[in-house]
Amino acid sequence: MFKKPRPVAQRHIRRIALDLVIVPLAYFLALALRFDGHIPNAYWPIWLRWSLIATTMFIAANFAFGNYRRLWVFASVREAMRLAESTIAAAVLLLVLHVLWPTPARLPTSVHLIAPLLVLLLEATIHFRRIVLAWLNPRARRYQYARPKRTRVLIVGVNHGARQLAHSLQNDLLGRYIVVGFLDDADENQAMSVEELPVLGRIASLPEAVEEDNVDMVVIAQRFASRAALQQVLDLCYQANVQIKILPSTLQLVSGAQLDLADLSDIEPDTLLNREPATIDELHCRRVIENQVVLVSGACGSIGSELAAQIAALAPRRLILLDIDESGLHDLHIRLQTDIPHASIETFLCNVAARRKLEHLFRTYRPSVVYHAAAYKHVPMMERFPEEAILTNVLGTRTISELAARYGVQRFVFVSTDKAVNPSSVMGATKRIGERWIHAMQRVSTTHFTAVRFGNVIGSRGSVVPTFARQIERHCPVTITHSEMHRFFISIPEAVSLVIQASAYTTGGECYMLDMGEEIAIRDLAERMIRMKGLRPNVDIPLHYIGLRPGEKLHEELKYADEERQPTPHERIFCITPPPAPYTLDELGDAIDMLVDAAQRLLSPDMLRVLCMDVAFWHAERMTHHLHAWRERGEFAPLPLQSTA
Repeated sequence: MFKKPRPVAQRHIRRIALDLVIVPLAYFLALALRFDGHIPNAYWPIWLRWSLIATTMFIAANFAFGNYRRLWVFASVREAMRLAESTIAAAVLLLVLHVLWPTPARLPTSVHLIAPLLVLLLEATIHFRRIVLAWLNPRARRYQYARPKRTRVLIVGVNHGARQLAHSLQNDLLGRYIVVGFLDDADENQAMSVEELPVLGRIASLPEAVEEDNVDMVVIAQRFASRAALQQVLDLCYQANVQIKILPSTLQLVSGAQLDLADLSDIEPDTLLNREPATIDELHCRRVIENQVVLVSGACGSIGSELAAQIAALAPRRLILLDIDESGLHDLHIRLQTDIPHASIETFLCNVAARRKLEHLFRTYRPSVVYHAAAYKHVPMMERFPEEAILTNVLGTRTISELAARYGVQRFVFVSTDKAVNPSSVMGATKRIGERWIHAMQRVSTTHFTAVRFGNVIGSRGSVVPTFARQIERHCPVTITHSEMHRFFISIPEAVSLVIQASAYTTGGECYMLDMGEEIAIRDLAERMIRMKGLRPNVDIPLHYIGLRPGEKLHEELKYADEERQPTPHERIFCITPPPAPYTLDELGDAIDMLVDAAQRLLSPDMLRVLCMDVAFWHAERMTHHLHAWRERGEFAPLPLQSTA
């Protein structure tokens, strides 16, 4: 019984049948051109014989070059080149056969030169018919169903990537895009055209070009030498109120590939900072890390994971990742082993306050450098659960630092925060107590203890940026605590690189402060993110002010009034010299014991908050008074501490 051909066979049959028509037609047209339309009768049998031979040759060439297997609906320049190669191969073989033909009954040589060109023209016209029809008449596209509103695109920069993007968008099968032109600052590009599209002017004229051509989206294809130059273009886009996209690096583009706006990148959060990334003395940092056993606590956090990545690249003898987050630790280990396969990495699942288990770690691995980034950091959450902030941020810091001193760690770096300056929250108070403890430890230890203080990290899990991005993506109101809320921001990679650089400077007892630049208004940050999506603040996306949350301040500070700021070899790192401490290590230790004891007994959040502030500001008399009052009321009964034993 006859079986119906499979779809692949059907496609081959259709394309072979097409060549059975195209090749004889091409030779007929070539003959007609050779004889001005009056073909002598003597050439008709020769044409028929050569048509059969040529058709066989072209079909064989198309099979050999895989042209019958191609999906021409997705064809690009690469496929066009393959079609040309197969045509040239067949034409050369036919020309050789023509020269070696034994009888004088041959077609004119010019026919053998013209006919392959006609075959290529006819084949290309049929295979690329959608592009041809779109060029002849934009309304003649095949796919017209359910076409959305067409996006008008303006491309900033004239280069290979920009040309390729313009070509792809103009030839989009669904007709979703209209490329209005380019903007470029090069003198030689002015009043010229690329892909039949005009260079409309210089980049500074972007707002006018957007208004005149009703542009919906600006794609930045140009590579800028500095962050400031890119920021100028972004400011023009904000002014024009258009959506912004970034063309990926040309290294990511494949020649001839079809690009879509979905392939383009959104503006990275770091770009919102309007500052050049810092560079560090890598050789100096490598001397501290290379061939050393390095421990990173809180390795799964935003800062900890970046610390792990940058440290692994500096060739430590062994990198130990410590965290209580099992899944995060597993994922980080796999990522680092994939990115830096030669690195020796160990994971250690442990609470930073678990003294016995931590002592086993120090005794087994003997780390020489410790970066202590483990901490609870969400201010409102720690206001609800202050006992957790105390046990992790205070007891955890004390435990790991005491073990570092006992087991001869060379450098211990405590990652602090601007919220430790004049703290108004439990989180800030616990970090301030951590700073106090680190400085006190330096007096009794040969380990170089140091703290590094900096502000908010943009794009981290605790940052407002991911929250704003989700709200804007869903067209929900963007929630801001207060219209006058300001914060210092720094990017994750820059903060971590400067922490490592500061650790290379330390000789023990310092507190380093990172240059955070100017404060950024949270309201301005939200408005920029909305404009990046081509939307209008308070028109397309409303801004809702929900009021300050517990423990929050309108403005953060980077240093106390009585702290002196001294320069260091790096322009973005400052050394803070605190005044002499009004307590001894034992006195501070007793206060921490009291605070931890209260946290373990789950005293009310209000009581724990008061005690935290007493220790952070070192109000010794108030501490004693509060403890005495609570004990008299039976709210605080001493129990032996176990977690610090």
